[in-house]
Amino acid sequence: IRCLHDNIYTFNSLDDPLPRVEDGNYEYRVVLRCRGQARAHFLQLRSDVRVKLQLLNSKHVQDLTEQLEKWTTVLLDYYEECLVISKKANVFPIDIDLSTVVDAQ
Repeated sequence: IRCLHDNIYTFNSLDDPLPRVEDGNYEYRVVLRCRGQARAHFLQLRSDVRVKLQLLNSKHVQDLTEQLEKWTTVLLDYYEECLVISKKANVFPIDIDLSTVVDAQ
């Protein structure tokens, strides 16, 4: 496009009609058509990338929820095992010799 503008400026300074004006602006129409096709292609690619990013984001969310579910299940099992072990253990009351505690101060 810049080249076309430079050509227009050059031919206007020489007071000479542009060759593409004489032959029906063929080159200019080709450039406009290519620009339109490139814009449409870019918009299609951008749309495809957006869809892929949304799919990737939803996959990450799904993976994260699965990992959190596994983690909570493992923690629940661990706490249940700890509860069973602590109920079986008979550690209370704890016998402490208070004379040794008072003398340490």
